[in-house]
Amino acid sequence: NTTYSTGNTWYNFTARAYLGMNNPPTDRPLVNLAALTANANAPAAMVATINERMMYGTMTPAMQAALIGMLTNLNGASAAEKAWSALYVTMLSPDYATQR
Repeated sequence: NTTYSTGNTWYNFTARAYLGMNNPPTDRPLVNLAALTANANAPAAMVATINERMMYGTMTPAMQAALIGMLTNLNGASAAEKAWSALYVTMLSPDYATQR
């Protein structure tokens, strides 16, 4: 399926490309996760940061609730894994795809 293939390609290219990581790749831009990892134990605050910075405050309440629920249930995940998961799901969401 093209949708899954495109999503997986994007994930494989970007998932391990963030500032502060050990041995970062040099063939792609790096994402700075600092503002998100600072709120790793506060899912609502992490979602609020994503809403403000990526969606300019237009994230729907349903999407906010879904992301908060996802982050709350990522037991055992590192701060970077939580931040990256929230970014990835946001980037693939219909709400983000239809931003002007």
